[in-house]
Amino acid sequence: TKDMQLIDVKEYKFREEERDLKILVEQEALGLKGKEKPKPAYIEIAKKLGIEWEEFSDIGHMRYGPYASFILDILGEYVSNIIKSLPFPVYFVKGTNMFDLNQKPIAEHVSLFGQRMYMIETEDRKLVMRYAACFQQFSIARNWQISYKNLPFGMFEIADSYRFEQSGETLLCFRMRKFWMPDLHVFCRNMEEAKEIFLILHERIFSEIEKLGRSYTSLYNLSSFEFFEKEKEFFAKLLEREKYPVLLCVYPPGVNYYWTLNIEYHIVDELGRAREISTIQIDVGNSKRFDINYTDENGKKQYPVILHCAILGSLERFLYVILDNAVKKKILPLWIAPVQVRILPVSDKYLEKALELGNLLKEIGIRVQVDDRQETLSKKIRDAETNWINYIVVIGEKEVNNNVISVRERGGQLSEMKIDEFINEIREKTKGYPQLDISLPLKLSKMPKF
Repeated sequence: TKDMQLIDVKEYKFREEERDLKILVEQEALGLKGKEKPKPAYIEIAKKLGIEWEEFSDIGHMRYGPYASFILDILGEYVSNIIKSLPFPVYFVKGTNMFDLNQKPIAEHVSLFGQRMYMIETEDRKLVMRYAACFQQFSIARNWQISYKNLPFGMFEIADSYRFEQSGETLLCFRMRKFWMPDLHVFCRNMEEAKEIFLILHERIFSEIEKLGRSYTSLYNLSSFEFFEKEKEFFAKLLEREKYPVLLCVYPPGVNYYWTLNIEYHIVDELGRAREISTIQIDVGNSKRFDINYTDENGKKQYPVILHCAILGSLERFLYVILDNAVKKKILPLWIAPVQVRILPVSDKYLEKALELGNLLKEIGIRVQVDDRQETLSKKIRDAETNWINYIVVIGEKEVNNNVISVRERGGQLSEMKIDEFINEIREKTKGYPQLDISLPLKLSKMPKF
């Protein structure tokens, strides 16, 4: 609990406002499964955005149409900006996605990871497909000459990652065999420094999910109960940021774990299922395993403590939260919407004005299309709603004569606005988020139907 009491899960009395914690405990500790539906509601939203399984690939591989591809790109930009804002240097790297199991550090790490692996065999090698960015970043770091003065620092990559999930367990945007992992590793001088950075990342994990109007309920995995007993002050600080008490899971002794603490941050989705999104971990074994070392102030060789962290989780899992939100809120966050505005001229007479406004909005970085099709206004409005467009702008005789536009935010009422007012509203709602263009024709009639 938040006052550091340890209570057996079978004896804990859940308060009404602790529904999410109760679901997590039932699912992870008591083995009770939540309700599943053959087709969760978010799947329809995903389909409209072009997020779906790739039938010509292996099970658990996704494909992304133009809208979905843009969403993935802007999420990548967003998490990269988060990483750049952290209060210590982070070096962006890139590399390969397959690693040689004849290399001792790789083989040892694979044996300890405990997840199903994708394997590839070539003429004389057996390779494992990476399941995060660990192998590549550790392989790079082991060749660096590092001084204590350089620490702490991070390494980061949005890594294409692979896990051989069972075919019956795959779930679009949540459990795939191939996904994108924005993987951060922070190299720290010692455990004290690692705990300080851990608290910074813990705070950032919560602040990011709260921007979506959600919160986490957490599972703390411990490789030994002794670490909890020794670091109670540290755990008390972690609990200050938690909304609920946390579930502790102590792993059985007798295994040479490379980590001491791993936190899984869960949301509860619209099906009432706890879903792990973000994670952070203290690694005390891999620096020595991969021979990643630094020279301390006395000229002696030391091995850093490494933090593994996915602040948003995988790109797909963070998108899962956004889509789960959309089921309830009926709208996407404006900053992530592939098309933020669709302009509807009431007839061809007002198409020129619509295109003029479309070009203006496009030039200042607003993602816009003009529905120039030969359809009724009501049909155009329905299609815009179906395609999850945030703003519908109508231009007709009244709007041209009064020098205004009629604006309807998705799910809202039509209202008249000056163009400058409309632009300022969009800028205010997207402030602090990345601004990316999308490669679509301005005229909707020029697009294939997808």
